[in-house]
Amino acid sequence: LSDVIVTEVYQRGAFDLAASQRVVPIQQVYFFQLPFALIAMLSLRTLAALGRNAAVSLLMLATVVIHIALAFSLGHVLGPLGIACAATIASSFTAFAAFFWARWQLLKDSA
Repeated sequence: LSDVIVTEVYQRGAFDLAASQRVVPIQQVYFFQLPFALIAMLSLRTLAALGRNAAVSLLMLATVVIHIALAFSLGHVLGPLGIACAATIASSFTAFAAFFWARWQLLKDSA
């Protein structure tokens, strides 16, 4: 649906077709980030509810460092698409790390 969204939103006289088509892959990468962002939010809230605020802080610090490093390096290679990829990769790191950390804490606390 990115093609349709971009065409309807951006192609109203301000942008031509070529400019609109450059936005589509960037938007698709950002849309790919959504499931990871949702998992990260739920997992981080679980850790916070368990009183593991230090874990939340550590994960967020790691995410920021990863995001900055990837945005800088991928941005030089791929431009705006690289920055979008960096956000998605950082979000996926947070989702996996927070999910497994929260799962480990829940199993540890229930034992």
